[in-house]
Amino acid sequence: MKNTNDLKEIWKKNESTTVPPIQEVTTTAKGTIGKIRNKLFFSGFSVAAILGLIIYEQQKMQNEMLTTKIGLTIMALGIVLYLIVSNSILNMFLKNEFSAFDSSTFLDKMIELKNKLELLYKKIITIYFIALSVGLFLALIEETISESLLHKVLSYALSAGWIAFAWFVLRPREMKKLYSLTDSVNALQNIRNQFAENK
Repeated sequence: MKNTNDLKEIWKKNESTTVPPIQEVTTTAKGTIGKIRNKLFFSGFSVAAILGLIIYEQQKMQNEMLTTKIGLTIMALGIVLYLIVSNSILNMFLKNEFSAFDSSTFLDKMIELKNKLELLYKKIITIYFIALSVGLFLALIEETISESLLHKVLSYALSAGWIAFAWFVLRPREMKKLYSLTDSVNALQNIRNQFAENK
């Protein structure tokens, strides 16, 4: 029984978490924020360019089938939703909200950013991919209707392959940035809690 108590004591000693210095955590967080900002700018421009192509396709080409028009509209709506949410996050960067000297304000902004990124990566991206997939497959009906079976299969297989690659490879890479930011926010919250307990 004494041996069990000794193990509990050792476990309690090891259980106490060491909090990293606030400067180290803040520097790591700012590095992660910079990567997220750059990625959002790049993806925003890319998605806006795709939206421009969809609008061009809708206006200039002679899409006779209703499925094509519906597909392009669904894709455009998915992109617009993504742009609205990502632009609300980019606004935080443009307003320079992360240059706060007060660590408490910085933490509050980090929490706000984390919540917005969770909305973007967990919900909006899912809606975006569903809209893009459904819209693309509807739009391809007109393009492939008069083609051979092999051409139809290749068109749909390549489209499905690209969407799967983006969902299973590219999306998880973006999620890692969110997890890195979450780690920084948690570390800053631990530091804040420790200061509150010491007061």
